[in-house]
Amino acid sequence: MMANVAVLLEPFPIRNTFSSHAWIGERLAQMLLAEPHGFTVADMRILCNEPSMVHIAACLPAARPYLLQAPPGCQAPFTAAMADWHTSGVHTWRAIQGGSPAHEPMYEALVTALRDAYPFDVLAYWGTNETMRAVASRLGIPMLWAEYGPLRAPFPTRFCLDASGVNGMASGRATLRLKSPSAPIAVPGSALDLQVGPVCTPVSAYEATLMLPPPAAAAALARLLQFTRGQDRVVLLVMQLADDANILAFGNGWTCQALTRTMLKLQAGPGTVFILRPHPGEGQSYHTLQDGEAVRAMVADRTDVLVFDDEGQDAYLACLSITSEVVCINSSVGFEAAMFGKPVRVVGQAAYMPADGGADLAAPPVQLDDQSIQTLLQDRFIPEGRFWSLACWREKAASVAHAAAPRLMPPQAADLRTVPRLPTAATRAFGEARLVGDGTLVVDGLGAFAMLDEAAGYADHIIGLPPGLDERFHVRGWGFDPQTRGMLAGFVIGAGDRSVWCSTVSHRSDVAGHYKDPAKLACGFDIHIASSDMPGVCTHPVRVFGVTATGFATHLHQEWRFDERTRQFHAQEQPLAT
Repeated sequence: MMANVAVLLEPFPIRNTFSSHAWIGERLAQMLLAEPHGFTVADMRILCNEPSMVHIAACLPAARPYLLQAPPGCQAPFTAAMADWHTSGVHTWRAIQGGSPAHEPMYEALVTALRDAYPFDVLAYWGTNETMRAVASRLGIPMLWAEYGPLRAPFPTRFCLDASGVNGMASGRATLRLKSPSAPIAVPGSALDLQVGPVCTPVSAYEATLMLPPPAAAAALARLLQFTRGQDRVVLLVMQLADDANILAFGNGWTCQALTRTMLKLQAGPGTVFILRPHPGEGQSYHTLQDGEAVRAMVADRTDVLVFDDEGQDAYLACLSITSEVVCINSSVGFEAAMFGKPVRVVGQAAYMPADGGADLAAPPVQLDDQSIQTLLQDRFIPEGRFWSLACWREKAASVAHAAAPRLMPPQAADLRTVPRLPTAATRAFGEARLVGDGTLVVDGLGAFAMLDEAAGYADHIIGLPPGLDERFHVRGWGFDPQTRGMLAGFVIGAGDRSVWCSTVSHRSDVAGHYKDPAKLACGFDIHIASSDMPGVCTHPVRVFGVTATGFATHLHQEWRFDERTRQFHAQEQPLAT
């Protein structure tokens, strides 16, 4: 039996925005859509609030079948509970990361409601959250913990997926080893070859830097070489966001200001220069920008520090290739540096470092041994294809479920409702869409969907059929999920023995204005259908149904009939007969 996996995007308004985690869902959806043979919609949902859902669906309309919106009643407590991020919000968030019993009821209500809508076997949470861990343990829900990176282009993207947690709670840290102080620091060799480039030519991590495309790489390297010429030692200081959950939960109390100040005090000297690399997202809120500006002000008068904020992947890799050592709190850049054979100092707790690795800023920097790097690449940082394969999710879900006490497993887990597999293509033709007597929509070739009583939407516009060899008719309308009041996964347009699936998004400012809800702007559909795909359109009523991400259907008001005399469709607003 395949595992149903739910990925929960944090519903709290981090940095005063409810869509702060939308980029994660967008990235997940992109990877899901890129792996059609390794994954199906029926196996996973991305659980998110409505702003995140609208953001992701607007960027990736084909992702809608993967998205499940939290009910409004469950979202409301999160809206009210977080104070202004720049005053007390960060402190509240820190408490939630460490475990806050006061916030457990809202998480429990949210997860319970989502599980009723989508009966998942395992819940994956992005980042760390001990409050959520306590709720999951009480409800008997096996959990996986995920983090993005490390390794960016031109290397394959990696994800960290762990049953214990991320960074300080990640499993396997005790097995990692550092190179002996007497062992020479060397660039990893062929044992660490990676598949890089469109031809998948095996190259080492160091050789990959030579593949940087000009002119961006050349410009970045020229600026760095000019600053570092004649110097014996180049130290790269990697900045992170001041309110990053990884720092709040696993930073050991360090801040970027404290790290920079301490390194300059302990390690500055003749022949040593520092490259300070700001976080590319520091300007996303006043809180993080203020912290970044404070670090810049600290080094403004120093001739041995270069603030290198050139944008782009090429500039970033140029920093790694030219530096002698890398210093960070627990950024994934630390592991990428190890891939380049660079010694590192990591003062926080990181998934890629043993507990005692590199935290002493007065001591020499350290480097992971080759076997530890290989272990991380093969066992911890899972490649895209493997991470998004059914085998991986089933294996991880099974291992977590096996580790959990049997008494914690919910009694209904063995009798889960099957969620229909919704197509990810924007349009696709199927067989007849018909209502049967028990209140079910059956679409031949797609599946059966229990009908919801409430209808929320209209098929409000059909034009055609113009005479000609390529006769097409144009169907336009809108709808939203009656249960969550959010977006639908798609629409089924049917006439006679044929139907067409549509999951593209069109904007309906009139609907958003009517409901006074900007989130309903992207609730429309607009599709041209060839009469050859639906030959019964002239003799049978055209009916449109909305389909929710959780496998329910709702009929949209109005069915349309074609008038052969006028060659126009005419609306008939009436209940659909079974």
